[in-house]
Amino acid sequence: DQALGYARELVAASPRDRPARVALARLLEARGDAAGARDQWRAAVELGEDPEGLLSLASAARAAGDAPTEQRALEHLAQLDPGVEEWRRIAALRSAAGDRPGASQALRRVLAKDPRDRRASLELGRLLVAEGQTQEAVGVLREAGDAASADRAALERRLHIEPTARADAAGLERAVGALIEQTYRQRLGELPRLGGNLALRVTVDATGRGSVVEVIADSVHDPDVLACAYWNLRDAAYPTDKPGRYSFRFALRPPR
Repeated sequence: DQALGYARELVAASPRDRPARVALARLLEARGDAAGARDQWRAAVELGEDPEGLLSLASAARAAGDAPTEQRALEHLAQLDPGVEEWRRIAALRSAAGDRPGASQALRRVLAKDPRDRRASLELGRLLVAEGQTQEAVGVLREAGDAASADRAALERRLHIEPTARADAAGLERAVGALIEQTYRQRLGELPRLGGNLALRVTVDATGRGSVVEVIADSVHDPDVLACAYWNLRDAAYPTDKPGRYSFRFALRPPR
């Protein structure tokens, strides 16, 4: 209480003393006065913007239920091109506010600055799963390495992604088609009228690995079904010494 009183007196005597504003803001946060802390952080930011001040203002505004101030602070912060830790904190703030797209965008900025940040890959992968973007989520969780092994394994089981190898393209199409059918039948439980056609083309190198998978046609429009097709074709072992492009087509129809 005494420290808070001294801080208030100092700010009253020197309103343009930024360190005094910051000290008062932190004391008010410690007392649980979110609105008071927000006002002091806002005054401090007006005296000089920096990533830490803008992040603190965004956090205090969120605690005070002041969404417009939080949003403006984050917009200003993005213009300053902050570092990895600042973008990570933005992601945490957006996630806590229920803004999954905003959190995803912040995590992508983390990975743009540090592609080997495994924690950011794990967090982004989990957000993508929650948003239903399963095709991208598989790749991001794989990038996260051991930290995401449980999440990745659970997602790949759900999507029926399994290593597949056959002597020819026709055999691969049948094997992958059976896995797609499992995922499709699973999705029918939620979408009984789901159906359509998929066509994908895979570029295969001389070692028999699929380097590029292109979606040529998709009238099913289901992210899980497409993710199953994409990753099973990407992971499949193709005939060696036969590089080129292989086309695959799958027809999915609900039972009558």
